[in-house]
Amino acid sequence: MTLDIYGNTSSGGPESGNTPASTPTMDDLYEQQINYDDVRRTEADALRPVGTYTTGQLSMVKEVEGELDYSGNPNPRKGREVLRYFGPATLVADEKTAPTLNVAVGTEIKGFFTFRMSSQRYNWDDGSPDTQSKLWTQAVKAYSVAYGEKATSVGQVADFVRDTPVRIRVIQKNTKEDSKGEPRNDVVAVSAVKA
Repeated sequence: MTLDIYGNTSSGGPESGNTPASTPTMDDLYEQQINYDDVRRTEADALRPVGTYTTGQLSMVKEVEGELDYSGNPNPRKGREVLRYFGPATLVADEKTAPTLNVAVGTEIKGFFTFRMSSQRYNWDDGSPDTQSKLWTQAVKAYSVAYGEKATSVGQVADFVRDTPVRIRVIQKNTKEDSKGEPRNDVVAVSAVKA
């Protein structure tokens, strides 16, 4: 037995010939309560799997941190320049990852990701660099690995990440029912594509 979007029971979809006993009105639809547990589960189920993806052509924009952070609190990084990248990336399941992902070896899993990095280091209270600083450092190293020489400018590294396939490590955050914040994918590492 299944429930349609109106909460009516049926033993199959339209192809089975079953139709609801009565057709709800638009007012009925508008009055339905939202099930936020379903919304959260759908968000979590829509995330891309954890793994290492190879980027395609990325877009890049320069941003400046504003007065408030994403939670609406005063932003200690106000005025910091960051580069935001967004675009497609692909994970190809290998012998190690295919069983975990429940797919065949060689299956391509595509996603669309965004991440930010900054050459202007910011430290947390414990003195450790934030993710944007770490990703920048990893991108500088990836440039050196890819080209066999050190970059001489921020622009070289920025364009390298935008224009050259790089590997990004993707994780899932806030997927548990009791998590605070919305489920999301996070990019936590950048590296050169292995030759």
